[in-house]
Amino acid sequence: MNLLQMSLSGAVLIVAIIVIRALFLHKLPKKTFTILWTLVLIRLLLPFSIPSSFSIYSWFPSINSARESYIADNNTSERVKNLTVSKNIKETVIKESNTNKSYNYIKYNRAEDFEKTIFPSNEAIRFAGMIIGIIIFLFLYIRNMREFRTSLPINNAFIKDWLVKRKLKRKISVRYSDRISTPLSYGIFRPVILLPKNLDLRDTGLLSYILTHEYVHIKRFDIITKMFLIAALCVHWFNPTVWVMFILFNRDIELSCDEAVVRIFGEKSKEAYAYALIDMESKKGKFMPLCSNFSKNAVKERIISIMKIKKISLFMILFAVIFVTGTTAVFMTSAKEKENESVSGIDYKKIDDLKFKDYEKMSVAAYSDKVLKAVDSEEYAEALNKIANNKEFYEKRNIDEKARFFNYVLSPILARNWKYGIISGNIEINNNLYQVEYALNIEILNSEKLKVGEYMNAIESIDSGVNLLKNNLTKKAVKNAKEVSEKFRTGLIKISEKLSNDNLKITLEGISEIEEVSEMVSEKNNELESDEIAVEKVDGKAETRSFESATKEDYDSLFNALKKPDYKNMKLDDFNKRLARWASAGNDRMRMDRINDDINYENFAVNLTDEEREFVTTTINFSGLENAKKFKALYTKGKEELPVISIGFSEATKVGDGRYESYDCSYSFSYKIKEKDKITVAERDNAVRGFMLAAGKIWSNPEFSDLSKVDKEDIIKKLGETAKEHSGDKVSFNILEDQLVFDKINETIR
Repeated sequence: MNLLQMSLSGAVLIVAIIVIRALFLHKLPKKTFTILWTLVLIRLLLPFSIPSSFSIYSWFPSINSARESYIADNNTSERVKNLTVSKNIKETVIKESNTNKSYNYIKYNRAEDFEKTIFPSNEAIRFAGMIIGIIIFLFLYIRNMREFRTSLPINNAFIKDWLVKRKLKRKISVRYSDRISTPLSYGIFRPVILLPKNLDLRDTGLLSYILTHEYVHIKRFDIITKMFLIAALCVHWFNPTVWVMFILFNRDIELSCDEAVVRIFGEKSKEAYAYALIDMESKKGKFMPLCSNFSKNAVKERIISIMKIKKISLFMILFAVIFVTGTTAVFMTSAKEKENESVSGIDYKKIDDLKFKDYEKMSVAAYSDKVLKAVDSEEYAEALNKIANNKEFYEKRNIDEKARFFNYVLSPILARNWKYGIISGNIEINNNLYQVEYALNIEILNSEKLKVGEYMNAIESIDSGVNLLKNNLTKKAVKNAKEVSEKFRTGLIKISEKLSNDNLKITLEGISEIEEVSEMVSEKNNELESDEIAVEKVDGKAETRSFESATKEDYDSLFNALKKPDYKNMKLDDFNKRLARWASAGNDRMRMDRINDDINYENFAVNLTDEEREFVTTTINFSGLENAKKFKALYTKGKEELPVISIGFSEATKVGDGRYESYDCSYSFSYKIKEKDKITVAERDNAVRGFMLAAGKIWSNPEFSDLSKVDKEDIIKKLGETAKEHSGDKVSFNILEDQLVFDKINETIR
């Protein structure tokens, strides 16, 4: 929890205790209220809370949403800190609230908007107010301590006898001073009861009440309680309810102390004790925040409270315990995350019902109006709230179509603000050697013309472009953190400019200072990293792997996200987008790189079934190449190139008795998919795989039986004929003649 969330939660608890106090002040033991106020101090000073299903924030989602839910944030610049200006770019350090996660999505923070309408949003103002408060209280404390040093010990037989009967482990001393007008106590380890010089020490009845009252304060360590109370006031000085708490908590400390004194002397002493308070009321005292004094402190309330003190029954004690426990469970806890709550079929249907026909072709304005009209019912509100609170469903937003639709489309629409947003995230660069956080502003300029599909594609393209940019910043491309920062910033600007148009504007909000991991981690990563990480598989196999082998967790995640029963019938464009989202989702963005290396080297550390291996080496391999070309064009602002596949092998041919010649053969081909939104995954896979199998068979052709009589032109011609035969309306193939290799390696005798 941040400071404003702590203050807001504390304010809710303070208001609740004020109501409880008004209703039960003279019915419950006074100690009950000091315990309740102590709970407020805990809430205000400790930055965490325990989730509970009994929490008020679980009962009333509207209250919880004011603290933690997400809606459109019109003031996105307030979400970034430590601004520094470089040319025309603002570089910022992005502060994420969920520090153990790396998300790339548009964040809508209702809590921050709500808090900023009540409390000052500028941290400098809050910090300055806290320092001023600390200085004021320190000044008062030092001034009072200087005055107390002039006090003198009291030599009085009654007081000595009283001290003997009420010993503590901490020695109590009683002194007098002409600088005070009412009795008080101060000190923690060497407590002092300080009496005014003009107090009539012959009135032993009054003296007994005063000494006992201060003794109770000392015994309960009320001075320490007041220290924490002052600390809370200094930290939350901007919260008016904390000032109210400061006053009422001090009153209730005195009321509880009064009650304890009456219990000690018996109920018959109530009237005499009340008269003692009246006598003290006429004497004005200075403000002494770190002292407990027997003086005017809402004296009318104290006298009424004293006169209403009754014998505490067992029932009232149990009631007070239950009351405190209930208040703690309801107001001290946070809403419990519904992690295990599954989204029911009816909830899914509520999402599907909002996927109007051709909604991606609708304008943002028209779709937003239609959605808001459709969900304007309690039934929809309940269903959507259930989905929004489902953590498991939210975490699938980059791999599950329904979760993606809900989080990227419906959430901002339901927030009734599509115009502004901020896309932020953090990534690891150069095999985790550098870490950087970034933020991009996204602004809808014309909601009447911008299509929903265009809006969604822009969000996906940003994430995919960042992932490609990360892969391009290799150890060979960048030498230090400064170069990483410059090239990453430049790349983000290019991505923003590429995606911006008359209807949608994307700008760089900022990036953080590049953080370099420790030398130990760096050395370990450097051992695993090659001089260059290829974005696509064009030039054949490298001599060494760029990444470690993919793990079982990598493949399980891939299969769960993409290897659905009907994946072959999916439109290729949808499947490729889903693969791109999976590759860039979560904290581990290197898993796709590890799987690519497995494919490159045909070396799998995980046992895969034949079906799984085919899925990886064919479907994922081809889609990965297509995505790489798409994102490269986005990054370079150039034309999208065709995916290229290289195939290499060695062939031997008999040229005489016992003599054989070996040849190094490799060729590359590109393929073009004319309409990715119409072709299915199976159609693409069958076409590309079919061509590769057909091209492989040409080497068994009789005219190629003696390779010593074959030249490059013969191979190019035969491969070209095969490419033409397998090209169709949906997929066409082209042989890259300049990349054909046909070289004699050696001659052997067998």
